[in-house]
Amino acid sequence: MRVLIVISLLLLTACSSNLRKGDNMMEAEQYDQAAMYYQRALAEDPGDDDIALKLYEARTRMVAAHLIKVRLQRQGEQPKAAAMLLNQTLKHIKQWKIIADSGVKATIEEEVWEAGKWLNRELKTLGQSRAYNRYFYYLAQFDEIEQTGLADEAKRQYQQSMTLSGQRQCQQLESSLTPFSHYLHQYWQAYCAVFSLAVDYRLAPDPSRYAGFAVQNKQVDIARSANINADAVAEKIQRQLQDHLWFSDHGTRSLTLTLRGKVDYAKRSQRKRYTRVYKAKQETWQQIKDPKNPKKVIRTLIHKKPVAKTVTFYGEQITETSGHQLRLSGRINQYNLDAKEIISHAQHVTDRHDTYFKSEGIYPKAAQYFNQQAWQQGMGKELIDKTRQRLDQLWLQAYCQPQTTDGRYAAAEYPARCAQLNSDHASVRAWTQATFDLTHGQLMVMLKPGA
Repeated sequence: MRVLIVISLLLLTACSSNLRKGDNMMEAEQYDQAAMYYQRALAEDPGDDDIALKLYEARTRMVAAHLIKVRLQRQGEQPKAAAMLLNQTLKHIKQWKIIADSGVKATIEEEVWEAGKWLNRELKTLGQSRAYNRYFYYLAQFDEIEQTGLADEAKRQYQQSMTLSGQRQCQQLESSLTPFSHYLHQYWQAYCAVFSLAVDYRLAPDPSRYAGFAVQNKQVDIARSANINADAVAEKIQRQLQDHLWFSDHGTRSLTLTLRGKVDYAKRSQRKRYTRVYKAKQETWQQIKDPKNPKKVIRTLIHKKPVAKTVTFYGEQITETSGHQLRLSGRINQYNLDAKEIISHAQHVTDRHDTYFKSEGIYPKAAQYFNQQAWQQGMGKELIDKTRQRLDQLWLQAYCQPQTTDGRYAAAEYPARCAQLNSDHASVRAWTQATFDLTHGQLMVMLKPGA
């Protein structure tokens, strides 16, 4: 229950922080930033209608601000930048269900008209120069503008010939494939689909990747009182790494990585003497005979002053020591993989006692033990991050800067694989420019589903 309360308080604090930041950004007329913070606040408290309303208002103002920027870019003779921002703004209007007022509607109509005429001219120029890949990239990049029908003239004039040219390149690309070119094959299929060709190619299992992945953990020495399960740690490592590019259903081998290390935990207790100083009263009393009844004695307080007193009692001091070091190693093809996680030994000290002296303000104290659950949950995180970094490094080393190439793969398979982690690499830029007359980013826009 206490954990749930703490989590709830943290969520409320985070929500409040994002909401406050959103309000500040709205006041500063930074509507993009305001919408971002409101969106975070709403994700933390999905049922809050007030936050939802603020998010809608921020998005509405953001759309209006973007339309002003579109106009300024167009008037500043930057028609392509204006068209790109307008296209994205039109997507946002649909996605966020923005209800535009009359002024915004008029701006949209004018800018769409100008962008549509510009797109029609661009498509004609690309059609005349037979730049069919760039032609279809423009159709995908400016899809919202294209859907208005303002570029239909250029499409009627050139789309058929552009499609035929793309289909011919699709067929030419097939000749460069090999049964092991799995990543180039993905590009090829998506490219052909742009030009309405359904294609198929029989691939062979990929000997460079791994179909299975397991972590062997028999060499992990765990203190009995640590309550750590080595199998659970190994399973977490395997689960969080199995989506890496090196592992695929198309792979041919199984990979075993070895987890070694030591997990230490010890708890010792010792008797502890507590001394508590508390405030008391020193009183002086006098006994006198009752004037009305000499046989009776009256006890009378004649002096009182505050004093400090000391009480001693005993309890227990508990010292917990924890720490671990883990190492994951193996080989990826001809490369060594080695990653370490070392958490230095730390001490956690807590006290407990059962003494109860209400008048002295002393109450029983429970021990606040080391959070073993958090330790267990965090164990292996750094190791996973380092291993993933090393796997990335090895992938880039193998396919972006290969010392040797495997003749079983198409030459373009290497930049196609390199692009999975570094689409801006020189080899990727050279490949997409030479093959498609596009940057990799532009190619991805053209190949996206529904483009």
